[in-house]
Amino acid sequence: MQSHHLSEQERSKLREEAVAFVDELFRRDEFLFSVRDKQVSARDLLRELSERFADQGGAAALYEAFPDGPVSETIRILGRENVVHGMADFGFGSRL
Repeated sequence: MQSHHLSEQERSKLREEAVAFVDELFRRDEFLFSVRDKQVSARDLLRELSERFADQGGAAALYEAFPDGPVSETIRILGRENVVHGMADFGFGSRL
């Protein structure tokens, strides 16, 4: 399979859309009801992001757009660090 590298414009658009998507997830009742102890796992959040952006390259494109990890960067932008656990696990969308 050929690797696809995103242009700067595509990365910027993907970043904007991913942040908006994660923000919307935290606003949806059904997502929040699935959260234990008012926290969501980084694994679940990465799965949601990867599924939503599958047609744009999924996790690979997300990691290209968010070099420090799609989960850690989106939640940091949104100021939601306190509601995501598992952030030190490099396999689940965080790169510290």
